[in-house]
Amino acid sequence: MIGLTPDIAEARVVSHGVLALTFADGLEGEVVVLERMRGPVFDRVRTPEGFAKVRVDGDTGAVTWPGGADLAPDGKGRRPRLRRRGR
Repeated sequence: MIGLTPDIAEARVVSHGVLALTFADGLEGEVVVLERMRGPVFDRVRTPEGFAKVRVDGDTGAVTWPGGADLAPDGKGRRPRLRRRGR
C-alpha cells in the first residue's frame, strides 16, 4: 500500500534492538528501534526472544510483533532515520 506513509516491505533483526528495513521503493537501511519501544505493549518485545518475532503487516506496511505492538512510520509520511548498510 504505497500512499501517505512509507511502506516497509521487509524487516529483519540485525541485533537486539536493531532492524534492517527494506522499503517498497527499494531503499534499505538499518534503524535502532529499542528506545522507541515504550509502554506495556512492548514488554515482551523488548526481550531478545520477543524482538526476534518481528513481522511486516502487508496491509499497512508497519513493523509489528505478536500481541499488538507495532512501529508504524510516523503520520507525517517520513521514514525513520536509517543507517545505510555497510557504513
